[in-house]
Amino acid sequence: MPFFPNFPLFRCSSQLHRFRPAPLSLSFRRAISLSVVHRKGHSHWQNTKDVKAKNDAIRATGLNEMMKQTRKAVKDGYDPKTNRKLQKIMEDMKKQSLPLDKFRTFLEKLKQNAPKEDENKE
Repeated sequence: MPFFPNFPLFRCSSQLHRFRPAPLSLSFRRAISLSVVHRKGHSHWQNTKDVKAKNDAIRATGLNEMMKQTRKAVKDGYDPKTNRKLQKIMEDMKKQSLPLDKFRTFLEKLKQNAPKEDENKE
């Protein structure tokens, strides 16, 4: 059997002591990647953008839900120390790792926009 120096060799199953050249199609096969991650390129932002967008969407829906509950709970008072519903909302926000600063600023806006009792009497 002739020896081909440029071809990789593999062991023939019929004769274990002889080596034969690998077929041409196997030796020059090009690796093609079809993975989505590889098509995004080398930019770190491209790789993390989709994950961040999903996490931000989940966080935003949780925050919106808490704000809806806050609007309903404010009817009993604006102070979280005396209003148990507001206390519960604050605890839920802490459990979900949502920012309490947004809750406090939203509560202040609700206080400022609340109708005054003197205006209702007229």
